[in-house]
Amino acid sequence: MPNYLLKLDNSIFDKGSWTIGEAPEGLDAMVLEELTATATGTILFLAHNETRLDEMSQTISFFAPDIQTLQFPPWDCLPYDRISPNREILAKRLDVLGNLVTNDTSTTKVILTTIGAAIQRVPDRKTIESAQLNINKGNHLDRASLLNFLANYGYFSSATVREPGEFAARGSLIDLFVPNASHPVRLDFFGDIVDSIRSFDPLSQRSKETLDQLVVGPANEIIFDDDSIARFRAKYTSLFGVPKEDPLYEAVCSRKHHIGMEHWLPLFHETMESIFDYLPDALVVRDHHAQTSCDNYFKLIADNFDARDTDMANPKTHAPYNPLPKDELYLGWNHPRVR
Repeated sequence: MPNYLLKLDNSIFDKGSWTIGEAPEGLDAMVLEELTATATGTILFLAHNETRLDEMSQTISFFAPDIQTLQFPPWDCLPYDRISPNREILAKRLDVLGNLVTNDTSTTKVILTTIGAAIQRVPDRKTIESAQLNINKGNHLDRASLLNFLANYGYFSSATVREPGEFAARGSLIDLFVPNASHPVRLDFFGDIVDSIRSFDPLSQRSKETLDQLVVGPANEIIFDDDSIARFRAKYTSLFGVPKEDPLYEAVCSRKHHIGMEHWLPLFHETMESIFDYLPDALVVRDHHAQTSCDNYFKLIADNFDARDTDMANPKTHAPYNPLPKDELYLGWNHPRVR
């Protein structure tokens, strides 16, 4: 049976940081359960990989099913990749960030994440808070403004809504699948009044239940409005000069989504933060092998950046890739709360 090590770091401890070693598997979840009884606010657990993240979630559910836990997963793509993160993963991440800016943080909860997810910067709290749209049955809501909101915050127009992050507009009806929701919803308008809100089955398209209100959050960490596109253009040219035949730059300037554009996420935002900024007073618990995982992930970031940088110097490179400076999207190597 493996031995586990936990490092607990917070001012609630007299010496600032405690380490628990020689702990059998499963004890770490029991420690977190006991901490929720004495700590106030939020506990942030940093797993060394996604497998451990899932294991910890299941173990806590077994030992303490009443504890509120939220999983903040990492992107499912490598640093400086050409592909975008999965939409379901983006939905989970945004759901957690939205929860942290809108819910009462005085109630103890456990946020489970990985070293990689904690190292990567996220949109700031002000941006996430302003991206929450409350829709109430019987209230006025301009349909054009709603459709514009959905387009700006990462939703894709579809003939039939079946997956999270999709919407469809047909006459007085707007179908919408809010990320991380169990079912899509159908908004029925009478003029500019929300006449009804009903969830429905995405396969049969049959209504399930009537709702009084709906909270619509973003479907992507990138905001795609005029201001963010102008910001991207200014920052991109400042970093890399005026691009020639650059598919990413051309697509964004044409208000088109480009596969993998999330890897330039900071260029769309005025400021970026980290999960630690969302939880400034959280008790941070580091998994065993956290130090090794941190070192390995920073090395992966550096190696992938160097590979992209080398490719750009090769005139035979078919698709240009201007790698974002490492500290734009990732925390520094010696960030105290990661280590």
